[in-house]
Formats: sequence, C-alpha cells, structure tokens
Amino acid sequence: MNEDFPATIDPHPPAHPGLDFFRLKREGTALVQALSGQIWTDYNEHDPGVTTLEQLAYALTELSYRSELPVADFLTRADGEIDAERQALYPAAAIFTCNPVTIADYRKLLVDRIEALANVWLDKVPWSADGAVGGLYRIAAYARELDVRCDRDRVDAVARDVWEVYAAHRDLCEDLAEVVVLTPLRVEVYGDVVVGDAAAAEEILAEIYFRLGNTLAPELRRRSLDDLLARGEAPEEIFDGPLLLHGFIDDDELRPKAPCFTARGLARVIQSVEGVTGVREVRILSPEAPDEQCLDVPDDQIPELFLRAQGMPPGGSKDELTLRLWCRGVPLCPDTRRVERLLRRRWAVARRTYPLWPPYDQAFAMPRGRRRDFAAYESIQSQYPVVYGIGPEGLPETSTEIRQGQARQLKGYLLAFEQQLTDFFAQLAHVKDLFSVDAGLEQTYFSQPLDRSVPDVAPLLRPPSADSPGYLEGLQELVASQDPFVARRERFLDLLLALYGEHLDADEIWGGSEAESSSCSELSPGEPPGARRIRAKIELLRRLVAATAERGRAVDVSGSLGPENHAGMQIRLRVQLGFPALPPPPLGERLDELGVELVEPEARASLGRSLGRRGDEVESAFEPVRKARLGRGETRGPEGEEGLEIVLEPDRGDAVKPPLAGQSLHAELVEAAADLENLRLGVFAGESEHAVVCRCPAGGGEWRLLERCADHTRAWIAACAWEQAMGELAAAMQQLYLVEHVLLRFAETGAALTSFDYSFTLSAVVSAPPPTLRDVAWRDFVRQATRAATPAHLALRVVFVGPVAMCHFESLYWAWRRALRCPDDAEARRVTSIALRDWLIDHQRDAGASGGTGDRLGDRGTPR
Repeated sequence: MNEDFPATIDPHPPAHPGLDFFRLKREGTALVQALSGQIWTDYNEHDPGVTTLEQLAYALTELSYRSELPVADFLTRADGEIDAERQALYPAAAIFTCNPVTIADYRKLLVDRIEALANVWLDKVPWSADGAVGGLYRIAAYARELDVRCDRDRVDAVARDVWEVYAAHRDLCEDLAEVVVLTPLRVEVYGDVVVGDAAAAEEILAEIYFRLGNTLAPELRRRSLDDLLARGEAPEEIFDGPLLLHGFIDDDELRPKAPCFTARGLARVIQSVEGVTGVREVRILSPEAPDEQCLDVPDDQIPELFLRAQGMPPGGSKDELTLRLWCRGVPLCPDTRRVERLLRRRWAVARRTYPLWPPYDQAFAMPRGRRRDFAAYESIQSQYPVVYGIGPEGLPETSTEIRQGQARQLKGYLLAFEQQLTDFFAQLAHVKDLFSVDAGLEQTYFSQPLDRSVPDVAPLLRPPSADSPGYLEGLQELVASQDPFVARRERFLDLLLALYGEHLDADEIWGGSEAESSSCSELSPGEPPGARRIRAKIELLRRLVAATAERGRAVDVSGSLGPENHAGMQIRLRVQLGFPALPPPPLGERLDELGVELVEPEARASLGRSLGRRGDEVESAFEPVRKARLGRGETRGPEGEEGLEIVLEPDRGDAVKPPLAGQSLHAELVEAAADLENLRLGVFAGESEHAVVCRCPAGGGEWRLLERCADHTRAWIAACAWEQAMGELAAAMQQLYLVEHVLLRFAETGAALTSFDYSFTLSAVVSAPPPTLRDVAWRDFVRQATRAATPAHLALRVVFVGPVAMCHFESLYWAWRRALRCPDDAEARRVTSIALRDWLIDHQRDAGASGGTGDRLGDRGTPR
C-alpha cells in the first residue's frame, strides 16, 4: 500500500485551503465574475473557461500538496540520507553541549574522561591584587585502588591525565596550579547494629558497608540515557554542560570533599539502611582519629574503609568484621565471605558505566527522508478533454489550419500559467540548496523549461537568433533579472543562524555594510555588495559548534601546535574580520618556505626595484595580466601572439615559483603583487626580455620590477606564480594571536609580582598588510569586535603590529607554546615567559586609557 495515501477517504474538507479543490474553484469563480463583468456569464461545467479554471485549481492542489511534505524529504539525498554538514544541521550531542564553565562541569568531565578516577574536586586558589595570580585551580583526584606511596608511576600517569584533560577544556585566563592524587587514609568503623530480620543479616551488613564506604570516599555514580529519557528530560536538559561519553552524573552526586567525619554522623548513615532498628557505640579508628569520635581528613588524603578488624580495638580479631549485628538481643554471625560478595556486587552496580555514543545515535539520529522528484511536472494540457486538441493526442490530421491555430492559441495562453507552476516545482527541488552552506550557490530563484512537459510545444517556443535570445536564454535572463540574490541568500542564512539563536549583522562584519563594501580595499575586484556578508555567515555556520559551544575555551597548552588548537573566541572574531576561520601558518614559517625575508625600511629590500621614470613606459606599452588570461585552468591567447595557448592548472603555481630564495622584500610589495590588477607584462624599449612589473598603490602608484623572462608565455606564468605566492604571504600577514597573561606567570620566580597584570587579562596581537593597518576605522573595528567577543570578566589589551614585528612576536610565541607543553621543564617555561612578557610590556607601553588598547606606530605610520 502506498504510504502517501490513507486507507480511508476523509469526508471532511482538507484543513489546508491549498488542498481544497472545491474551495479553490469557488474562489476562482468569484474572482472571474468580479473581473469579467457582463462579458462572461456562463459558469456551467460545459464552459471551456470553467474547464480551464478547474484544471488550474487542480494543479494548485498539487503545488500545495508538495509544499506540505515532510521537511526531511526536501533535504534528503538520493540515498535517503541528509547531508547534515551541508545543511548546517548539528546533532543534539554537539550543538547543546558546551565547554565546561562551572566547577561541576569540570568534575563531571574529568571523571568521565579518566577511567581511573572515582571522584575529583576543584578548589580555587585564593588570590588578591598584590598576592597570588588569579584564575588558578587546585585539583584533588581520587583514584580508587591506587597506593600513592608505592605506585609512583601510576600516580604520575593519573596526574598527567588530569592535567591534559583539563588543559584541553580550559577556560580563558584560567589554569591549574596543582594536581594532587589523594593518598588513602585507613579507616575502620566499629559499633553494634541491631537488625529486625536475622535472615537478611548479610544483605543488611553489605549495604551498611557500601554506604559507609561511599560516605567516606564518595564515588560519582552514572546514569544511562534511558534513565534521563524516562524521567522526561528534554534534549537541552540532557546535554546541559560538557559532552559525556560514559554516563550522566547528577548534580546531587557532586558533594564537596568532607574535611572531617564524626561517629554520630556515621551512625546516622548506618541507621538509614533498611532493616536496621538501632545503632550503638559507634567508633572510628584511624591514625587521624585518636579520640575514636571524630576523624579529621587532611586535604591530600581520602578515607578508605576497611571491613575486617586488624587488632586495633581491645580484644579484636583480624578475622571478624568491624561491625557486630544483633537481633532481639542475640549476636549474629553473618557469613563474611557472602557479605564481601554482596558488597562487591553493590560496588560493581554503582561503578557501572554506559557507553553513550550508540544511544546518542539511536535517540537523536538525523531524520531520514524519502527521495522525491519535486521538479517533476506533467502539463495540465494532458488532462484536458481530447476534443480540445491540446493534449498528447493532438488534433486529427484532417483538422483545418484555423482549427490548428485555435488549439495553438489556447496552448500559448496556458503556457503563462504552466511556466509559473513548473518554476514553483523547480524551486521546491532546490530547497536543500537554498537552506545550505554551499558557497557555490549563485541564484535563489530557479526555473525549468516547458519543452519536455507540454505536448507539441516546440512551435510556440522562440528559437535563438542573432537579434534576440530564444526561449531558454530569455527564461534564464528573466529569472536572473528578478533575483535579488544577495538579499535573499542572506535571509536564508539568517534563518539557519536563528535556528541556533545566533545572528551576524552587517555592522559586525568588516566591510559588511554597503558603505564599507564600496570603500573596503580588501574586497575582490567586481565583488558584489554583500558578498562578504554571505561568506562570513557561511563560514560561521560551518564552524558554529566550535564558535558557540567552545567560545570560552582557551588554547590547549598540552595539545598540538596545529591550526585547530586555538581559543574558541577566535573563530567568530576571525570571521568578522574577514580572516580565514582557521589560523594560517605563521608568517615566519611561510617566509621560510619561500626563502624570502621581510625588511623595513623599504630601501633595504632587494626585490621590487623602483622603475622611476620608466613607469610612464609601463603605463603606455605594458599589458595588464588579467587581460591576458581568464583564470587558472582556462586557456587564452595573449594579444599579439595569435594561436598561442597558455594552460595553467590550479596547482601549477606550486611548481612555478618566483625567484625569492635569499631575497628580501617590503610588505607593501607583497599586498600589491597579490592582486592581479596591479601586475603587467611587457618589453622595455631597447630590451628583448619580457618583464613582470607591479604597481604599488600605497607607494603613490609607483611601478616596480618583479622579474624578467625570456618570452611572453614565461612572463605570464611568472606573473601568475607571483600572484599566488604573494597571495599566500598576504594571507599569512592576517594574524590574530591571543596571549593569556595567566600562562606567563612562570616568568616570576619570587613571591612578589611585578606590575604586569597576570590575573584575568588577555592580550590580542593583531597583524595585517600595512595599508590595512594604517586604516584607523579598521583598527577601531578590531578593538570593538575583540572586546565584544571577550568574556566580560577579562581585561583586554589589543596590540597592532606590522609584518616584520609579527615575525619577531611569532618566534617568541611559539617557543613559549612549546615550553608550556613540557611542564617538567621549569627553566624553559621561565625563560620563554619572560621573553614574551617583556615583548608585550614594550608594545603595550603606549596603550591608551580608553578600552585599554593602543597602537605602536612606526615612522611611516605603519604599526610595527
């Protein structure tokens, strides 16, 4: 049976008016009557106008029917799966969870990620303005069945695991001061317990020891996903906090570490066990409990309950249990081995873990859709009575020319309606494109021709001619002319962002407003207004989880030094600035790959010699490179060399590189040569070699020599290689580094701290090509965007530096990051922290009072 149709016919009219054929016909008839006046008075079934109205009304029900199909059907691929990444649809486990924020979040995460841990406690290290550094934590880790005194290797491994997990999820401007693996403190609890049922003595005693042990050394108990779903918790409640992989932990489990225990308190624990009717003479025996009524627990220890007496009480036997059971005045002799078996069973249940990925995938799976051909269209002319002669059967061969003309006239009249219908179906077929992060989408209105759906329509469709476009070309031009692509594309992307409570307005993007788009020098030639906003929103949607759930996460000091390891707030900030979402390779690293050096002042550069008076010759005789080719992978014969074909594949620029090794150049030339509009080819008078030259807009439009080649083809290839190499170098100049001052505290060896702000302070070091850095409006935008992205409790310093200074900073920064990965090498951390701290002090010396930010400007107005 077809699942699209019900088993019975519903006698009631459809709830959706677009599916009610009779309602559509009534409204259509009323509209025709109002418009036609006295011209048309016959509205009976036999009237051709009524027949046409019925056909159009019926077609409209199909339109409404397809629009009401499940959303998953519109988004599915041919295999029934939804490409969640392309549609910017994120699973609940990814989009609802977040980086740890509270102490409870960290406790859950650490126990979940480290199998050896039974519990963990975090304490803030006290600090003051003139005392210790703020934002530091002390972690006390309880690893069961671990003898701290004897097994130092395992203790060190647990401490290392704790540090690595914390570092991978550390919040900005916070760090670990110390990790302490708790030492077990031997504790024995003695007393007499009265029970009501002697037959249940072993079960009661096992439950008593279990509760006492979990009170003295509490272990966090996990719950399964089914438990939470059975309690009726919504996804946003289930995934509140960090992503857990081995079971959920209730907040009630996260009790603070008790500093002491009393015999009276333990007696209440025993009394709470079902079946216990009385408790008396409870005592605590431990090296830390000499009075037997109170146990003080040091900060670095955890009580460990022993079941069997070890001869510590007078007359005690090492074979008997520490607690004695009584029933109606008669002492009981429970089976100690059975008690221990029952106790182990209780601990096994309490310590059970629940692998959560399979339940996540099952309970919160991406919906599957049914693949449908939404664009399919069958002409309404096929459903007309045969007598009309416009269906597939056509007219008899004996029909007169007048009759054939009448049929074609009716067909042509209906084409206006059918084109709108079939275009609507084409629009439905592209819903998954409209609601996607596909950067290649270039239209938001779609159409499809009628030549394959309308019978015998070819004579009515205009073929193309030299004077005018044909039907197909005209249809495409008409649809494109009515498509406000930028505005509509933005609205679709805004909807996708709004699904997650996010937005990215024009004034939050550099070059995003119409005024900025027209004046922003960083936009590509011919780029339409709003294109930067579209790119920024697509980039944010692609990295939405990291940009939102991890926006407070700091860099992982124990992790790799790759581009993925960066602070969460950088993603949205880089998108707003127009930088690549992921940080590019360091500028110094890119310079080393090319074998070139950036220098200041410009006179020290060995590449890019000024052409001086010969610039006039370039203006008049040299050819713009852009006119000599269309783009990588395309062919074009340069002017004046008929029949010459140049083919440059996309990776050809990697094989053909400019002669940069051992040379030096100025940053102004880098940005200029990265734009093909500034490059020209030609031959100077009296010379035979072809020259590649570049105009530097920032230097007053002066022309500079890049390279000489043997012929025009090699010069053209060289110009493309210059553009690619300088483009990569210019992108590497767009750098944003965040330095957390708390991680520089290793520079201080004494008790007294310098005036440098280590506590809750963040420095943003920003670099860009010189013309951008000189833009005051750009620097103001960077300050505002960075401040908006920074958590409110942190102080912010913004430092703008030029490319040469950035290379020096990067050498200090990455040496420091490498040292932080080795916590055992205290001297390396100290030396690198001092060097980076002193660099920041030197470049923040001119910081202004407003916003705590400042620029360090060079002699030519370029930030150094």
